[in-house]
Amino acid sequence: MHIKVDKFMYNMRDEINAHGIYMATRIFPWCDTFELYSKSPNLSDYESSFPYYHDHRDEIHNHLNGLAKDIGWKETLDTFVYVKGTQKGIHIPSKSPTIIFSLDSDLRVMTCKELPTLVMSLAIYDYALYNYKDRKITPTMIRKGSGKLVGNIWGHCIHIKEGQEMFYATYS
Repeated sequence: MHIKVDKFMYNMRDEINAHGIYMATRIFPWCDTFELYSKSPNLSDYESSFPYYHDHRDEIHNHLNGLAKDIGWKETLDTFVYVKGTQKGIHIPSKSPTIIFSLDSDLRVMTCKELPTLVMSLAIYDYALYNYKDRKITPTMIRKGSGKLVGNIWGHCIHIKEGQEMFYATYS
């Protein structure tokens, strides 16, 4: 299934960058992030009061939950985060059902059935020499302006570079 980045994501990114306010997110340490939504099983869900998100909340949730429904996922939106790579920023590998939206550049993503293998590949210094086959890692690229689905069978680790921007939506 081909997923295009929706116009609202570019508009929201521009609004976030114009305000220049970022926060910390545990899955993207040392990256500039802005968490817009987070489901909570025991408390009220976290909803950002950021104006663009607040004004378009229903449209955003319907779009993201619609994408999951179209591919047959029963899960609904769990977290929705804007991420901008920094010099030291990394992504902690995950096995959650996720849709990754690359905005203006191609994102390098490693996928593997074994999450510990991805933890051991947080930094790859020479992609041409790295032995993916022996580690059972599948390298892939998410082209700019598109999204990629990663289910809960395959783990994923995004190798985000400084200045790269994306939206990261998890489902549960």
